[in-house]
Amino acid sequence: MGRIGVFGRVLAAACLFAANAYAQDSERRYDFHIETRTLGRALEAFVELTGAPLIYPQELADEGGVNSVKGKYTVEEALNALLRDSEFSGGLTQGGVIVISLNKTARGAEVSKTKLKRSLFVSAAALFNVSHVMAQDDAGNPVDTMVVTGSRVARTGFDTPTPTTVISSDQIMQTGLVDTGAIVMQNPQISVGLGSTNDTFNRDIGSSFINLRGLGPNRTLVLIDGRRRVSGSREGSQVDLGSIPPGMIESIEIITGGASAVYGADAVSGVVNVKLKKDFEGLEATARAGISQHGDAETYAAFLNGGGQFADGKGYASFGISAQESKALRYVDRDYAFGEDTVSFVNNPANTGPADGIPDRILINNAHTIGSAYEPSFLVAGQRYIYDGGLITYDTSNCYNNGATCAGGPYGYNNKERNLRTPSKVFSAISNISYEVAPDIRFVAGVDFSYAETVTNG
Repeated sequence: MGRIGVFGRVLAAACLFAANAYAQDSERRYDFHIETRTLGRALEAFVELTGAPLIYPQELADEGGVNSVKGKYTVEEALNALLRDSEFSGGLTQGGVIVISLNKTARGAEVSKTKLKRSLFVSAAALFNVSHVMAQDDAGNPVDTMVVTGSRVARTGFDTPTPTTVISSDQIMQTGLVDTGAIVMQNPQISVGLGSTNDTFNRDIGSSFINLRGLGPNRTLVLIDGRRRVSGSREGSQVDLGSIPPGMIESIEIITGGASAVYGADAVSGVVNVKLKKDFEGLEATARAGISQHGDAETYAAFLNGGGQFADGKGYASFGISAQESKALRYVDRDYAFGEDTVSFVNNPANTGPADGIPDRILINNAHTIGSAYEPSFLVAGQRYIYDGGLITYDTSNCYNNGATCAGGPYGYNNKERNLRTPSKVFSAISNISYEVAPDIRFVAGVDFSYAETVTNG
Protein backbone atom coordinates (compact mmCIF):
# COMPACT_ATOMS: atom_id res chain seq x y z
CA MET A 1 0.00 0.00 0.00
CA GLY A 2 1.41 3.43 -0.93
CA ARG A 3 2.02 6.34 1.39
CA ILE A 4 -1.10 8.16 0.17
CA GLY A 5 -3.23 5.11 1.00
CA VAL A 6 -1.81 4.85 4.51
CA PHE A 7 -2.26 8.60 5.01
CA GLY A 8 -5.85 8.37 3.82
CA ARG A 9 -6.65 5.61 6.30
CA VAL A 10 -5.08 7.58 9.19
CA LEU A 11 -6.91 10.76 8.18
CA ALA A 12 -10.22 8.93 7.82
CA ALA A 13 -9.83 7.33 11.24
CA ALA A 14 -9.01 10.73 12.71
CA CYS A 15 -12.09 12.30 11.15
CA LEU A 16 -14.34 9.54 12.51
CA PHE A 17 -12.77 9.97 15.92
CA ALA A 18 -13.41 13.73 15.79
CA ALA A 19 -17.01 13.21 14.75
CA ASN A 20 -17.65 11.20 17.91
CA ALA A 21 -15.84 13.65 20.25
CA TYR A 22 -17.83 14.79 23.21
CA ALA A 23 -19.10 18.37 22.77
CA GLN A 24 -18.08 20.68 25.59
CA ASP A 25 -20.49 22.70 27.70
CA SER A 26 -20.59 25.94 25.72
CA GLU A 27 -22.08 27.87 28.63
CA ARG A 28 -19.33 27.06 31.14
CA ARG A 29 -17.04 29.96 32.01
CA TYR A 30 -13.37 29.60 32.94
CA ASP A 31 -11.10 32.04 34.74
CA PHE A 32 -8.50 32.74 32.03
CA HIS A 33 -5.11 34.34 32.73
CA ILE A 34 -3.13 34.03 29.49
CA GLU A 35 -0.37 36.52 28.81
CA THR A 36 0.66 37.52 25.27
CA ARG A 37 3.10 34.91 23.95
CA THR A 38 3.58 32.61 20.98
CA LEU A 39 0.59 30.78 19.61
CA GLY A 40 1.84 27.42 20.86
CA ARG A 41 2.44 28.60 24.45
CA ALA A 42 -0.92 30.39 24.55
CA LEU A 43 -2.77 27.32 23.30
CA GLU A 44 -0.95 25.11 25.85
CA ALA A 45 -2.24 27.34 28.66
CA PHE A 46 -5.69 27.35 27.03
CA VAL A 47 -5.90 23.54 26.89
CA GLU A 48 -4.43 23.11 30.39
CA LEU A 49 -7.29 25.20 31.81
CA THR A 50 -10.22 23.94 29.74
CA GLY A 51 -9.12 20.42 28.78
CA ALA A 52 -10.53 20.97 25.29
CA PRO A 53 -9.05 18.86 22.43
CA LEU A 54 -7.04 20.96 19.99
CA ILE A 55 -5.87 20.79 16.37
CA TYR A 56 -3.45 23.30 14.82
CA PRO A 57 -0.47 23.19 12.38
CA GLN A 58 2.70 22.44 14.28
CA GLU A 59 4.80 24.93 12.31
CA LEU A 60 2.70 27.79 13.67
CA ALA A 61 3.61 27.04 17.29
CA ASP A 62 6.41 29.61 17.43
CA GLU A 63 4.43 32.35 15.68
CA GLY A 64 3.43 35.44 17.70
CA GLY A 65 0.67 37.97 17.36
CA VAL A 66 -1.99 36.53 19.71
CA ASN A 67 -3.71 38.58 22.40
CA SER A 68 -3.75 38.35 26.19
CA VAL A 69 -6.90 36.89 27.72
CA LYS A 70 -7.83 37.71 31.31
CA GLY A 71 -11.20 37.22 32.94
CA LYS A 72 -14.07 34.74 32.94
CA TYR A 73 -15.14 33.62 29.46
CA THR A 74 -16.66 30.64 27.73
CA VAL A 75 -14.36 28.60 25.49
CA GLU A 76 -15.64 30.29 22.35
CA GLU A 77 -15.46 33.80 23.80
CA ALA A 78 -11.88 33.28 25.03
CA LEU A 79 -10.86 31.82 21.68
CA ASN A 80 -12.22 34.84 19.80
CA ALA A 81 -10.44 37.22 22.19
CA LEU A 82 -7.18 35.31 21.80
CA LEU A 83 -7.18 35.39 17.98
CA ARG A 84 -8.80 38.83 17.38
CA ASP A 85 -6.92 40.94 14.76
CA SER A 86 -4.26 38.22 14.38
CA GLU A 87 -3.04 36.12 11.48
CA PHE A 88 -4.92 33.12 12.77
CA SER A 89 -8.50 31.98 12.68
CA GLY A 90 -10.29 29.22 14.48
CA GLY A 91 -13.34 28.00 16.29
CA LEU A 92 -15.16 25.08 17.87
CA THR A 93 -16.42 22.20 15.77
CA GLN A 94 -19.74 20.53 16.51
CA GLY A 95 -17.78 17.78 18.22
CA GLY A 96 -16.24 20.28 20.66
CA VAL A 97 -12.76 20.23 19.06
CA ILE A 98 -10.81 23.51 18.75
CA VAL A 99 -9.35 23.96 15.24
CA ILE A 100 -6.78 26.72 14.60
CA SER A 101 -5.50 27.59 11.13
CA LEU A 102 -3.54 30.32 9.36
CA ASN A 103 -5.61 33.20 8.03
CA LYS A 104 -4.52 33.07 4.41
CA THR A 105 -5.85 36.53 3.55
CA ALA A 106 -3.79 38.07 6.35
CA ARG A 107 -0.48 36.62 5.26
CA GLY A 108 -1.26 36.29 1.55
CA ALA A 109 0.32 32.87 1.20
CA GLU A 110 -0.77 29.28 1.46
CA VAL A 111 0.84 26.60 3.51
CA SER A 112 2.83 24.28 1.28
CA LYS A 113 1.63 20.75 0.62
CA THR A 114 4.55 19.35 2.64
CA LYS A 115 3.62 21.42 5.68
CA LEU A 116 -0.05 20.59 5.21
CA LYS A 117 0.69 16.86 5.27
CA ARG A 118 2.74 17.25 8.44
CA SER A 119 0.00 19.33 10.04
CA LEU A 120 -2.63 16.73 9.22
CA PHE A 121 -0.51 14.00 10.77
CA VAL A 122 -0.06 16.18 13.90
CA SER A 123 -3.80 16.82 13.93
CA ALA A 124 -4.57 13.12 13.71
CA ALA A 125 -2.28 12.46 16.68
CA ALA A 126 -3.75 15.37 18.63
CA LEU A 127 -7.23 13.90 18.31
CA PHE A 128 -6.18 11.06 20.62
CA ASN A 129 -5.82 13.60 23.47
CA VAL A 130 -9.61 13.85 23.74
CA SER A 131 -10.40 12.98 27.35
CA HIS A 132 -14.14 12.32 26.95
CA VAL A 133 -15.55 10.47 23.94
CA MET A 134 -18.83 8.95 22.92
CA ALA A 135 -18.39 5.27 22.09
CA GLN A 136 -20.60 2.21 21.55
CA ASP A 137 -20.38 -1.34 22.78
CA ASP A 138 -20.83 -4.46 20.63
CA ALA A 139 -24.64 -4.14 20.89
CA GLY A 140 -24.61 -0.56 19.65
CA ASN A 141 -25.43 0.97 23.05
CA PRO A 142 -23.58 4.16 24.02
CA VAL A 143 -21.01 3.92 26.81
CA ASP A 144 -19.77 6.76 28.98
CA THR A 145 -16.01 6.32 28.63
CA MET A 146 -13.59 4.78 26.18
CA VAL A 147 -9.99 4.38 27.35
CA VAL A 148 -7.23 4.09 24.72
CA THR A 149 -4.06 2.40 26.00
CA GLY A 150 -0.89 1.15 24.37
CA SER A 151 2.35 -0.46 25.48
CA ARG A 152 4.33 1.78 23.13
CA VAL A 153 3.08 5.04 24.66
CA ALA A 154 6.17 6.85 25.96
CA ARG A 155 5.99 7.79 29.67
CA THR A 156 8.45 9.36 32.04
CA GLY A 157 9.08 7.93 35.50
CA PHE A 158 6.87 10.64 37.00
CA ASP A 159 3.86 9.61 34.90
CA THR A 160 4.07 5.84 35.39
CA PRO A 161 1.05 4.40 37.25
CA THR A 162 1.99 3.73 40.87
CA PRO A 163 -0.05 2.27 43.75
CA THR A 164 -1.13 5.33 45.74
CA THR A 165 -3.26 5.76 48.85
CA VAL A 166 -4.76 9.19 49.52
CA ILE A 167 -5.93 10.36 52.96
CA SER A 168 -8.19 13.40 52.65
CA SER A 169 -8.55 16.25 55.15
CA ASP A 170 -12.03 14.98 56.10
CA GLN A 171 -10.62 11.55 56.91
CA ILE A 172 -7.88 13.18 58.99
CA MET A 173 -10.45 15.05 61.08
CA GLN A 174 -12.57 11.91 61.53
CA THR A 175 -9.72 9.96 63.11
CA GLY A 176 -9.88 12.12 66.22
CA LEU A 177 -6.08 11.95 66.49
CA VAL A 178 -3.96 15.04 67.11
CA ASP A 179 -0.64 13.68 65.83
CA THR A 180 -0.08 13.53 62.06
CA GLY A 181 2.29 10.58 62.43
CA ALA A 182 -0.33 8.62 64.37
CA ILE A 183 -2.89 9.39 61.64
CA VAL A 184 -0.65 7.99 58.89
CA MET A 185 0.13 4.90 60.99
CA GLN A 186 -3.55 3.87 60.81
CA ASN A 187 -2.91 2.61 57.28
CA PRO A 188 -1.93 -1.05 56.78
CA GLN A 189 1.05 -0.12 54.60
CA ILE A 190 2.77 1.44 57.61
CA SER A 191 4.68 -0.94 59.88
CA VAL A 192 5.49 -0.40 63.52
CA GLY A 193 7.73 2.63 63.64
CA LEU A 194 8.60 5.39 66.07
CA GLY A 195 5.67 7.47 67.23
CA SER A 196 4.27 8.99 70.36
CA THR A 197 4.62 5.55 72.01
CA ASN A 198 8.42 5.42 71.89
CA ASP A 199 9.85 5.64 75.36
CA THR A 200 12.94 5.69 77.53
CA PHE A 201 15.27 3.64 75.32
CA ASN A 202 15.13 5.93 72.26
CA ARG A 203 16.92 9.23 71.79
CA ASP A 204 14.11 10.72 69.63
CA ILE A 205 11.49 10.43 72.35
CA GLY A 206 8.03 11.57 71.27
CA SER A 207 8.87 11.92 67.56
CA SER A 208 6.70 10.37 64.83
CA PHE A 209 8.66 8.61 62.09
CA ILE A 210 7.10 6.53 59.31
CA ASN A 211 8.26 2.98 58.65
CA LEU A 212 6.71 2.10 55.29
CA ARG A 213 6.52 -1.62 54.45
CA GLY A 214 8.74 -2.51 57.42
CA LEU A 215 11.99 -1.48 55.73
CA GLY A 216 12.91 1.20 58.27
CA PRO A 217 12.21 4.94 58.69
CA ASN A 218 15.44 5.88 56.88
CA ARG A 219 14.16 4.15 53.72
CA THR A 220 10.85 6.06 53.66
CA LEU A 221 10.96 9.45 51.97
CA VAL A 222 8.65 12.10 53.47
CA LEU A 223 7.88 15.17 51.33
CA ILE A 224 5.94 18.36 52.01
CA ASP A 225 4.18 19.56 48.84
CA GLY A 226 6.59 17.43 46.83
CA ARG A 227 9.66 19.01 48.43
CA ARG A 228 12.10 17.54 50.92
CA ARG A 229 12.00 18.64 54.54
CA VAL A 230 14.65 19.01 57.21
CA SER A 231 15.13 15.88 59.34
CA GLY A 232 13.56 15.76 62.80
CA SER A 233 15.92 13.11 64.14
CA ARG A 234 19.35 13.20 65.73
CA GLU A 235 20.16 9.76 64.31
CA GLY A 236 18.99 9.82 60.69
CA SER A 237 17.27 11.65 57.86
CA GLN A 238 13.69 10.78 58.80
CA VAL A 239 11.07 13.54 59.04
CA ASP A 240 9.06 14.10 62.22
CA LEU A 241 5.42 14.14 61.08
CA GLY A 242 4.36 15.18 64.57
CA SER A 243 5.61 18.70 63.78
CA ILE A 244 3.07 19.22 60.96
CA PRO A 245 -0.31 20.67 62.09
CA PRO A 246 -3.12 18.34 60.89
CA GLY A 247 -5.40 21.32 60.27
CA MET A 248 -3.05 22.59 57.53
CA ILE A 249 -3.12 19.32 55.57
CA GLU A 250 -5.22 19.02 52.41
CA SER A 251 -4.31 15.36 51.83
CA ILE A 252 -1.60 12.77 52.41
CA GLU A 253 -0.40 10.57 49.54
CA ILE A 254 1.27 7.24 50.31
CA ILE A 255 3.16 5.67 47.38
CA THR A 256 4.06 2.08 48.17
CA GLY A 257 5.62 1.15 44.82
CA GLY A 258 9.36 1.26 44.33
CA ALA A 259 10.05 4.97 43.90
CA SER A 260 13.83 5.08 44.33
CA ALA A 261 14.40 5.41 40.57
CA VAL A 262 12.56 8.74 40.65
CA TYR A 263 13.11 10.10 44.16
CA GLY A 264 16.45 8.59 45.16
CA ALA A 265 17.82 5.89 47.43
CA ASP A 266 15.95 7.15 50.51
CA ALA A 267 12.65 6.18 48.82
CA VAL A 268 13.36 2.44 48.58
CA SER A 269 10.19 1.55 50.50
CA GLY A 270 8.08 4.38 49.06
CA VAL A 271 7.09 8.01 49.53
CA VAL A 272 4.74 9.85 51.87
CA ASN A 273 3.79 13.24 50.40
CA VAL A 274 1.94 15.68 52.68
CA LYS A 275 0.03 18.28 50.64
CA LEU A 276 -0.80 21.49 52.49
CA LYS A 277 -3.91 23.58 51.84
CA LYS A 278 -3.36 26.16 49.09
CA ASP A 279 -6.85 27.45 48.33
CA PHE A 280 -8.00 28.13 51.88
CA GLU A 281 -9.58 31.58 52.25
CA GLY A 282 -10.26 33.24 55.59
CA LEU A 283 -9.61 32.18 59.17
CA GLU A 284 -10.52 28.91 60.87
CA ALA A 285 -10.13 27.87 64.51
CA THR A 286 -10.65 24.32 65.75
CA ALA A 287 -10.38 22.74 69.20
CA ARG A 288 -10.55 19.08 70.11
CA ALA A 289 -10.36 16.95 73.25
CA GLY A 290 -10.42 13.18 73.72
CA ILE A 291 -10.31 10.52 76.39
CA SER A 292 -10.06 6.73 76.32
CA GLN A 293 -12.88 4.39 77.28
CA HIS A 294 -11.01 3.68 80.52
CA GLY A 295 -11.13 7.33 81.53
CA ASP A 296 -7.44 8.10 80.97
CA ALA A 297 -4.94 8.96 78.20
CA GLU A 298 -6.45 12.40 77.61
CA THR A 299 -5.54 14.40 74.49
CA TYR A 300 -6.09 18.09 73.76
CA ALA A 301 -5.49 20.06 70.60
CA ALA A 302 -6.17 23.52 69.18
CA PHE A 303 -5.64 24.58 65.55
CA LEU A 304 -5.66 28.00 63.89
CA ASN A 305 -5.48 28.22 60.09
CA GLY A 306 -5.60 31.22 57.79
CA GLY A 307 -4.98 32.07 54.17
CA GLY A 308 -5.84 34.39 51.30
CA GLN A 309 -4.81 35.86 47.97
CA PHE A 310 -3.19 39.22 47.31
CA ALA A 311 -1.88 41.29 44.37
CA ASP A 312 -4.97 40.57 42.24
CA GLY A 313 -4.64 36.83 42.68
CA LYS A 314 -0.97 36.58 41.74
CA GLY A 315 0.06 35.82 45.31
CA TYR A 316 -1.19 33.51 48.02
CA ALA A 317 -0.20 33.27 51.68
CA SER A 318 -1.27 30.80 54.36
CA PHE A 319 -0.35 29.82 57.89
CA GLY A 320 -1.21 27.12 60.39
CA ILE A 321 -0.64 26.96 64.15
CA SER A 322 -1.12 23.85 66.26
CA ALA A 323 -0.88 23.26 70.02
CA GLN A 324 -1.25 19.67 71.26
CA GLU A 325 -0.96 17.85 74.56
CA SER A 326 -1.12 14.11 75.22
CA LYS A 327 -1.27 12.66 78.72
CA ALA A 328 0.71 9.58 79.70
CA LEU A 329 -0.53 6.03 79.29
CA ARG A 330 1.49 3.56 81.34
CA TYR A 331 1.97 -0.18 81.04
CA VAL A 332 0.28 -0.74 84.39
CA ASP A 333 -2.84 1.01 83.06
CA ARG A 334 -3.64 -1.87 80.72
CA ASP A 335 -3.90 -5.55 81.63
CA TYR A 336 -2.94 -6.64 78.13
CA ALA A 337 0.38 -4.78 78.44
CA PHE A 338 1.59 -6.05 81.81
CA GLY A 339 -0.62 -8.06 84.13
CA GLU A 340 0.24 -9.33 87.57
CA ASP A 341 2.23 -12.28 86.28
CA THR A 342 4.52 -10.81 83.66
CA VAL A 343 7.16 -12.99 82.02
CA SER A 344 10.53 -12.28 80.42
CA PHE A 345 13.20 -14.36 78.67
CA VAL A 346 16.66 -14.65 80.30
CA ASN A 347 19.72 -16.81 79.64
CA ASN A 348 19.46 -20.27 81.24
CA PRO A 349 22.37 -20.74 83.70
CA ALA A 350 22.02 -24.53 83.37
CA ASN A 351 22.83 -24.45 79.67
CA THR A 352 26.17 -26.12 78.85
CA GLY A 353 26.28 -25.95 75.06
CA PRO A 354 24.37 -26.02 71.77
CA ALA A 355 23.86 -29.83 71.74
CA ASP A 356 23.17 -30.59 75.43
CA GLY A 357 19.37 -30.69 75.06
CA ILE A 358 19.00 -27.95 77.67
CA PRO A 359 17.03 -24.80 76.65
CA ASP A 360 19.23 -21.77 75.97
CA ARG A 361 16.71 -19.38 77.54
CA ILE A 362 14.02 -19.66 80.20
CA LEU A 363 11.06 -17.59 81.37
CA ILE A 364 10.97 -15.74 84.69
CA ASN A 365 8.12 -13.82 86.34
CA ASN A 366 8.05 -10.17 87.32
CA ALA A 367 11.49 -9.33 85.94
CA HIS A 368 13.53 -6.48 87.43
CA THR A 369 16.63 -5.10 85.72
CA ILE A 370 19.23 -4.61 88.44
CA GLY A 371 21.90 -3.49 85.98
CA SER A 372 19.96 -0.27 85.24
CA ALA A 373 18.28 0.20 88.60
CA TYR A 374 17.35 3.51 90.17
CA GLU A 375 19.55 2.59 93.15
CA PRO A 376 23.33 2.39 92.59
CA SER A 377 24.42 -1.24 92.34
CA PHE A 378 27.84 -2.88 92.37
CA LEU A 379 29.01 -6.36 91.43
CA VAL A 380 32.06 -7.42 93.42
CA ALA A 381 33.45 -10.99 93.31
CA GLY A 382 30.15 -12.33 92.02
CA GLN A 383 28.14 -10.66 94.81
CA ARG A 384 25.66 -7.90 94.04
CA TYR A 385 25.64 -4.88 96.38
CA ILE A 386 23.00 -2.13 96.32
CA TYR A 387 23.25 1.24 97.99
CA ASP A 388 20.09 1.94 99.98
CA GLY A 389 21.10 4.26 102.79
CA GLY A 390 24.26 2.21 102.93
CA LEU A 391 25.77 -0.76 101.10
CA ILE A 392 23.68 -3.90 101.48
CA THR A 393 23.98 -7.27 99.84
CA TYR A 394 21.34 -8.47 97.44
CA ASP A 395 20.22 -12.06 97.20
CA THR A 396 21.17 -13.20 93.71
CA SER A 397 19.74 -16.69 93.96
CA ASN A 398 16.83 -15.62 91.77
CA CYS A 399 18.96 -13.48 89.42
CA TYR A 400 20.28 -14.25 85.94
CA ASN A 401 22.56 -12.72 83.30
CA ASN A 402 25.39 -12.29 85.83
CA GLY A 403 22.97 -10.87 88.37
CA ALA A 404 21.72 -8.14 86.06
CA THR A 405 18.13 -9.45 85.80
CA CYS A 406 16.21 -10.82 88.77
CA ALA A 407 12.81 -12.44 89.23
CA GLY A 408 10.96 -10.06 91.53
CA GLY A 409 12.42 -8.34 94.55
CA PRO A 410 12.31 -4.80 95.93
CA TYR A 411 15.10 -3.33 93.81
CA GLY A 412 15.81 -2.72 90.18
CA TYR A 413 14.02 -1.27 87.20
CA ASN A 414 10.61 -2.79 86.52
CA ASN A 415 9.35 -2.75 82.96
CA LYS A 416 5.89 -1.99 84.33
CA GLU A 417 7.14 1.51 84.97
CA ARG A 418 7.49 2.26 81.26
CA ASN A 419 4.99 4.20 79.13
CA LEU A 420 2.71 2.87 76.44
CA ARG A 421 2.41 6.48 75.32
CA THR A 422 4.87 9.15 76.37
CA PRO A 423 3.25 12.35 77.67
CA SER A 424 4.10 15.26 75.42
CA LYS A 425 3.36 18.85 74.56
CA VAL A 426 3.88 19.98 70.96
CA PHE A 427 3.63 23.44 69.43
CA SER A 428 4.14 23.79 65.68
CA ALA A 429 3.60 26.51 63.09
CA ILE A 430 3.86 26.56 59.30
CA SER A 431 3.60 29.56 56.96
CA ASN A 432 3.87 29.60 53.18
CA ILE A 433 3.82 32.31 50.54
CA SER A 434 3.83 32.09 46.74
CA TYR A 435 3.86 34.84 44.11
CA GLU A 436 3.70 34.72 40.31
CA VAL A 437 6.68 36.81 39.28
CA ALA A 438 6.11 36.15 35.57
CA PRO A 439 4.17 33.63 33.48
CA ASP A 440 5.39 30.14 34.38
CA ILE A 441 7.69 31.61 37.08
CA ARG A 442 6.51 31.50 40.69
CA PHE A 443 8.37 32.48 43.85
CA VAL A 444 7.71 30.14 46.79
CA ALA A 445 8.93 30.48 50.38
CA GLY A 446 8.00 28.94 53.70
CA VAL A 447 8.88 29.09 57.39
CA ASP A 448 8.38 26.18 59.81
CA PHE A 449 8.75 26.11 63.58
CA SER A 450 8.22 23.20 65.95
CA TYR A 451 8.76 22.72 69.67
CA ALA A 452 8.14 19.47 71.56
CA GLU A 453 8.37 18.71 75.26
CA THR A 454 8.26 15.11 76.49
CA VAL A 455 8.46 13.51 79.91
CA THR A 456 9.92 10.02 79.92
CA ASN A 457 8.63 9.19 83.36
CA GLY A 458 5.26 10.99 83.25
